[in-house]
Amino acid sequence: MRINPETLARASSRHPWRVVGVWVALIVAAGAISGALLGGVLNNDIEFTNQPESVRAQDVIDQRFTQDSPAASTEYVIIESDQQSVDDPAFQEYVGELQGAFAAREDLVAAPPVSYYDVLAQDENAAAGLVSASRTATLLPVAIKDDDVETVEAIRDLLAEHRSEGFTTQIAGQATLFADFSKIAEEDSRKGELIGVGVALIVLVVVFGAIVAALVPIAMAVAAIVLSLGLVALIGQMVEFNLFVAQMISMIGLAVGIDYSQFIVSRYREERKKGYDKHDAIGASGATASRAVFFSGMTVVLALLGMFILPTTIFRSLAAGAIFVTLMSLLAAMTLLPALLTLLGDRTSWPRLSRVGTMITFVLMVAAIAVVAMGLVVAGVPWYVTLLGVIAAIVGASFLVTRIVRRERGIVGRARRDIVTGDPDPRGGFWDRLTRRVMARPVVFLVASVAVLGSLGIFALQLNKGSSTGIETFPDDVPSKAAFLTLQREFAGGLTDPAEIIVTGAVDTPEAQEAIAEFQETVAQMPAFSPQTQVVPSADGSAIRVSAFFQGTTQSDTAFDSIRELREDVVPETFDGVPGIEVLVGGNTAFFLDFLDLTDTYQWIVLAFVLGLSFILLMVVFRSIVVPIKAIIMNLLSVVAAYGAITLVFQKGVGIGVFNAIGFNFQRTEAIEAWLPLFLFSVLFGLSMDYHVFLLSRIREEYDKTHDNTEAVAYGLRTTAGIITGAAIIMVTVFTAFASGRLGPFQQMGFGLAVAVLLDATIVRTLLVPASMRLLGDLNWYLPKWLEWLPKLNVEGHEPERVVVPDTPAELVEAGEGGTRSSEF
Repeated sequence: MRINPETLARASSRHPWRVVGVWVALIVAAGAISGALLGGVLNNDIEFTNQPESVRAQDVIDQRFTQDSPAASTEYVIIESDQQSVDDPAFQEYVGELQGAFAAREDLVAAPPVSYYDVLAQDENAAAGLVSASRTATLLPVAIKDDDVETVEAIRDLLAEHRSEGFTTQIAGQATLFADFSKIAEEDSRKGELIGVGVALIVLVVVFGAIVAALVPIAMAVAAIVLSLGLVALIGQMVEFNLFVAQMISMIGLAVGIDYSQFIVSRYREERKKGYDKHDAIGASGATASRAVFFSGMTVVLALLGMFILPTTIFRSLAAGAIFVTLMSLLAAMTLLPALLTLLGDRTSWPRLSRVGTMITFVLMVAAIAVVAMGLVVAGVPWYVTLLGVIAAIVGASFLVTRIVRRERGIVGRARRDIVTGDPDPRGGFWDRLTRRVMARPVVFLVASVAVLGSLGIFALQLNKGSSTGIETFPDDVPSKAAFLTLQREFAGGLTDPAEIIVTGAVDTPEAQEAIAEFQETVAQMPAFSPQTQVVPSADGSAIRVSAFFQGTTQSDTAFDSIRELREDVVPETFDGVPGIEVLVGGNTAFFLDFLDLTDTYQWIVLAFVLGLSFILLMVVFRSIVVPIKAIIMNLLSVVAAYGAITLVFQKGVGIGVFNAIGFNFQRTEAIEAWLPLFLFSVLFGLSMDYHVFLLSRIREEYDKTHDNTEAVAYGLRTTAGIITGAAIIMVTVFTAFASGRLGPFQQMGFGLAVAVLLDATIVRTLLVPASMRLLGDLNWYLPKWLEWLPKLNVEGHEPERVVVPDTPAELVEAGEGGTRSSEF
């Protein structure tokens, strides 16, 4: 038997209980695996797989400065008093109390902490960096064994236990920052999932007019997400993943998982309206919609594969997560979904709602979601219990409306009869009229659409890549933000994250020592750095580490410019001519600068890779060179327009007040997250192609039957516009829900995805596609003769021979005498 979407659908429909049983077992196993292992494989690191200067500097630090140290990180406890100075005995006594408390926790600290008073007894100059200018605050460096969330929370608990009147204590450091970042990311992800699922339910109920049909796509998405998280947990035993991968799986999984299943369920119901029996309708949806979904998913995967070209783990983690959940969504849509449709049959249309009932249900569902969600969240109930409560409220409200409508007005007939006798082709409807209006004036709509997208895309030229994860962008109620602001106000803001200048080779010669001293003097005069630097020789005497502390934030244009100045001017001018040494500028700021340079270098390679693969795939699928060229141009327009929208809102601050007035937490930043443009390009290109393939497959399907390009375009638009619009609304809602979080990267990512999908589903699909296809006519399907050898993938598939389901004894006799059934089933 040939393996294809149709045969998978038919095989699953023949053995539905086996398929469902296997999926339930997989979901339970994946849930258990991810619950036990996932937390240990996620981190906030961005690692290179090549060797830029910052990585080489860090290798020297790891090999010669920290190889014998059991500490994973050094956190700084800030001890501050508004009544006493560090010179008062009570202040010193309290610091000593904290020292003793930390020294007693051998499970947390790698070594007993050394205070300002200990250093002062040995080196007055070194001690100066541990006390504030006002002398009302001091730092207590604490070397911790593990830099995980549990260790940070344990330190905070310890400080709370030893709280003393007149003193305040805070903790700042990279581990603390990561712990708070992880907590916010998880909370925002759960919030985004809850909002996305709730609104998806509402949209699906309105689109399908039934509750069961609305719940099925959501079940598919949840199954794909759970399996993908389990897969990440397993693979993570060999390769670590970035923290963002979990949010990526949730966001993309809800978007594509719901959409893919929605397309297939919609086609199944359409085939039932044409008169096919249940099994043939499943086979027909597998041969048509499932094929389109498969090729749509493959375009998403191919677009995401481009991110594996970049030699850095964050791109590969994000791409892997999105690819995993896309593949799991495809697998669920082509195996689990047909099995469920077989078991449910026409009960997918339960309860069948009239237009009046649907509108009443819509209002009640919104109220139910709001009331139940607020009540459960306020009560501190876990998010999954909240989600179950919302679903129960929606189903209950819908059932109540159905009962009322059926009893009092008798609007809803028998669901099975409605399905079989319905009209699958909504001629003359809104989308049909709009499409024909656009095709009547194609030049006008084409020029207007390009003008709108182009005017927005112009602002993409001003996009400045950098970082939006500076501590100043964190919510005010986050403990680490207050600590870092205190650190910046009273000490050097970059104390926990300095620029590391590593000198290796003949470092003990007079020339080398003189150059290092000159370098310290030069750095002290640079406005980006504090006057004090720290010089530490390695244990073997083969290297010297000069730590230069930033005055302000370490992820700003000023900090990046200072690293460039060190590398391009200061280091060459100071150390050139000194024999036998090598100087490397490292640290996290230098690391991020190398990351920016890397994205600039590889962006054109990724662009060519994604566009080339997409062109080849679409050319083979639709046997045309015009269709892929148009698709690429249109998708690029929507992606560039999304870049422009992100630049306008986050970099220029246009409309931030309006967005925040309706519940968002947007903040203006100096730059857009450096990894975002390439990531958005890959994801958006894949998602845009997703809709394009689904739409064009219906147009090509009708064109092959009629060879009338204009009517085929009208047919494709009017039969898919409703379902594509519903899918787009779900995607936009899911992405917007993630944009409503509190972290800059997620805000920019969710906003960019939402804007691009919105533009793609409205301007591109509604105006550009019909206008361009009308202008080109039969040329749309042009394929040079020398390419006729290309394989025919037949993405549009075929339908089985029609069999009308008998509803009366007379029809049953007639069917028995002359009816036919598909030979395959």
